[in-house]
Amino acid sequence: MLREIETVKYNLCGADDYQVLPTAEIRFSTGQGERLVVCRQCGLVYLNPRWTEASYRDFYQAEYREGVRDPAAATLSKAERQQRLLCDIQQRGAHVVEFRRDFVCPNDRVLEMGCSNGDILRSFQLADYADLMGVKPNPAESQFAREALELNVITGDAHFQSESFALILIVASIVHFLDPLSYLCEMRKLCKPAGYLYVNTADQIEYTKLS
Repeated sequence: MLREIETVKYNLCGADDYQVLPTAEIRFSTGQGERLVVCRQCGLVYLNPRWTEASYRDFYQAEYREGVRDPAAATLSKAERQQRLLCDIQQRGAHVVEFRRDFVCPNDRVLEMGCSNGDILRSFQLADYADLMGVKPNPAESQFAREALELNVITGDAHFQSESFALILIVASIVHFLDPLSYLCEMRKLCKPAGYLYVNTADQIEYTKLS
């Protein structure tokens, strides 16, 4: 599917000085010239050109989860795939809950941005955390979190008061934001003065072999 693309200067340092990286492939590439580059000034890796904000919004609302479906789950129903995803990421959530043990208490307020179908918040729920909130752009996944897990998950954009949360989680989501610097600054405003911001991601870049 063709999408609108744009050329950008990256927001971390504002430079327009980059080197193209020799990647074997770019995930979800439409073959319209998307490139993975690294900034020569600050070392940040990003896409340039990339899809426009409107293109990404449509993709995450309707197509993303189907695009990352596990091939081994191809014969499963939608409900079975949701349950499998829930179980798989709840294991990751258990590690996050264990990590926060010395930092936040069960009566503290927790927010997860990009909360999938509520899997990690469910782990906090099972650990007796009651004041949990999540935000997810995909309507189906956020609906599942609300109805199946009884979690307070908002579909799309959300606005909160400053210094509202003791812990904010961004688990495997930071790579999906077009303006991560501004996003992290906003999350910092939402944290209480003694609050915590937990960011977790993985390096999924596949490079070609260099001669």
